[in-house]
Amino acid sequence: MGPARTLLEMAVNFINGVQSKGVGTSLKHYAVNNQEFQRFSISAEVDERTLREIYLPAFEALVKEGGVECVMCAYNRVSGEPACGSDLLLKDILRGDWGFAGHVVSDCGAVRDFYQHHKVATDRAESAAWALKAGTDVNCGSTFKALPEALE
Repeated sequence: MGPARTLLEMAVNFINGVQSKGVGTSLKHYAVNNQEFQRFSISAEVDERTLREIYLPAFEALVKEGGVECVMCAYNRVSGEPACGSDLLLKDILRGDWGFAGHVVSDCGAVRDFYQHHKVATDRAESAAWALKAGTDVNCGSTFKALPEALE
């Protein structure tokens, strides 16, 4: 057992201890949030094998072993797709492969960034619909206020 595994075990035990007291825990920033420079507009280019073998094991352990209540998706894009709108990250891996049943919250302003900084959506309504359909349940920001417009 190496130092990384020891740290993961400490994190899992911390989550279990906190949540045993009726307080929810959240992990962040899912995923590949590996640079602060231009984090609101950057796309972290990573192949799926690297994603799963290097970037996601700690998240997986905290979801599966720790039973974390909430996952906060990151500002960045991952291979061109906003983390808070990524079918691969949210639907396929988090909810599908790992069986996560909690809620996903965006980092504050991350859904707005779809159109404002990443320029992958045209407006608030498209951004809100995209994030919600991908599995972001709660928007930290005001972009989800455009959901009625998106519905129309």
